Amino acid sequence: AYDVFRTNAEKNPSLPPSASCIEVVCPPHQRIVDDDEKNTGSSSSTRGGKKRSGGAHPSYHQHKAPVFHHCVTEGPLAVHEVLHQKSMKKANFVLPHLVVPPSPSDAMSGEGEASAPPSAPFDVALVVSFRYFISNATLQGLGAPCINLHPSLLPRYRGASPIYSTLRRNEHTGGASVIKIVPSEKMDCGDVLLQEQFPVALAEDIRSYMPHVLSTGTALLDKVLFTGSFHDYWNNAAVQLDKSHTKMNEDPFHAPLLRKEDSGLFWEKMSASECFGTFR
Repeated sequence: AYDVFRTNAEKNPSLPPSASCIEVVCPPHQRIVDDDEKNTGSSSSTRGGKKRSGGAHPSYHQHKAPVFHHCVTEGPLAVHEVLHQKSMKKANFVLPHLVVPPSPSDAMSGEGEASAPPSAPFDVALVVSFRYFISNATLQGLGAPCINLHPSLLPRYRGASPIYSTLRRNEHTGGASVIKIVPSEKMDCGDVLLQEQFPVALAEDIRSYMPHVLSTGTALLDKVLFTGSFHDYWNNAAVQLDKSHTKMNEDPFHAPLLRKEDSGLFWEKMSASECFGTFR
């Protein structure tokens, strides 16, 4: 998504300087090596209460923390960690505003980038593959519309595993949706700003389907944020059907959080179709 912002800013100089106006919030991850660690080849981390050290290569950290790595190397962007595995509330996370104007000396010399004052609200908040529940208080505190890229054709496959569930159920059609996130709305039930579908061949598996659905979703974000009027998409969003289920697991197309055992093939319990979907 950030690549889309940067590319569009380069194509259209009339757009605001996107890279200096983006702040990223992401879940806990492995630390990115700092300059000293890159030079020495040493690193340390903690897991299970035990400190681990060794010569982890920078590519290891890049693999473990692609969001953080991308922001650091391609931005630089302001990145804020939610330092709890399951809960923003338990992490005592407060959405920061770290965008600051250039110093007077920079302004006099013509250096530094123009940016919003620290108290300026966001124009839009974008949620992609974020593992946490976002509270009503946080949404209201944004002071801006909030949208979510969900990698399925909603209302099918609301939940934590929409990409995998599409394949596990051997669907013939896949796609992505950009939806509203508003206070007091059920999870993944927001109005749809834009949606696109494409055929899924039975020969496809996760290796080809995931890049396809993510590139489709990125193109949708491009349209919503940079083509036409964002406010038109927001104001004309379509209400999702089938929001009657009081609990997500009552939805026949719920995409649950996958467990380790969900990756197994159990011949005595599963049909041929279920085995094939799991294999994919």
